[in-house]
Amino acid sequence: MRIHLLILAACGLAFVGCDKQEVQHYKVERPKDEPAAHAQAPAAHPGGAPMANAPFANGPMPAVQNVPGVQMQMLAAIVPHPQRTWFFKALGPARQVTAIEADFKKLIASTKFTPDGAQADWTLPAGWTQQPASGMRFATLIPPSTGGPPVDISVTALGPAAGDEISNVNRWRNQVSLPPVTPDELAAITQTIPVGELKASYFNILGPAPAEAPKLPASDAPFTATTPDGWFPQPPSAMRLASFAAGEADISASTLPPAAADPILNVNRWRGQLGLPPLASDDELKKATQTVKISGLDAMYFDMIGPESDGPNRKRTIAAMLPVVGQVWFFKITGPADVVAVQKSAFDQWLASIRLNGGGAP
Repeated sequence: MRIHLLILAACGLAFVGCDKQEVQHYKVERPKDEPAAHAQAPAAHPGGAPMANAPFANGPMPAVQNVPGVQMQMLAAIVPHPQRTWFFKALGPARQVTAIEADFKKLIASTKFTPDGAQADWTLPAGWTQQPASGMRFATLIPPSTGGPPVDISVTALGPAAGDEISNVNRWRNQVSLPPVTPDELAAITQTIPVGELKASYFNILGPAPAEAPKLPASDAPFTATTPDGWFPQPPSAMRLASFAAGEADISASTLPPAAADPILNVNRWRGQLGLPPLASDDELKKATQTVKISGLDAMYFDMIGPESDGPNRKRTIAAMLPVVGQVWFFKITGPADVVAVQKSAFDQWLASIRLNGGGAP
């Protein structure tokens, strides 16, 4: 066995600012293929599955992992329009979230809705940018960089039934490792922001003080791991932080922004590459999901094998997906089914050996 320090040669996002930026107005419209919302119609998952009680109904991504050494904070507003419930959320390290709270509140207060609740028009704070609708999100907003992991800011609209405050707040508190609150306690932590003729319920949810970050080797490498015997390093690429070859098996490690964290979309893409039909519901996704530990955090783990009818061309993919602060990690092995079967134990040991530098918050 030999220890390889995996070094990211060049990776990052450049935020280019301007000294004279004007405050901008943005209008967000319902996607053309989205049916009009009404009280009896559940929100639709991008894949078509009902989402009324789905685990990822309030956004396309699962909960961001709490990272040792990083105190997490969430700002959230629920705006109960008669036809829809709008959610404004900001999640990230407490230092970065606190820095944007004033602008976040102003954005919420500036929002105007059309009578049917299908469109929203808000004032984007100076220096902020906006990404178009994707998945369950009407918009993803990006504040200016403060030198740390980025804050994930989303705007989502669901049906009126999604607006139960205590259910939402207790789910969000769980995401930052806080216990649930009772209805009486909820009133004490609820603020109100006027939004035209509507009123938003606003919550500032600060996670507990973090444990000490793990002691990791001083390095610019995104992670370290024990490379199994028989794995041969390959040059990194624009999409990969690390690559290995083990016979005909291809092993990779990569990261993407938080918007790439929808498990069912990723799993169905991988299944399509193997010639398998997509999963049709969140129940099917749950049955296909295992959990493994990567750098002390819970990662989703998927083991997929192509149809028997492929014979000797049958492929297999094993993938682990780990959302952390500001990004989503993907670790994959793919190749002929018999080759991947031989390498599965080595792949699992590799995952167990991975240590994300900075505790997972580069």
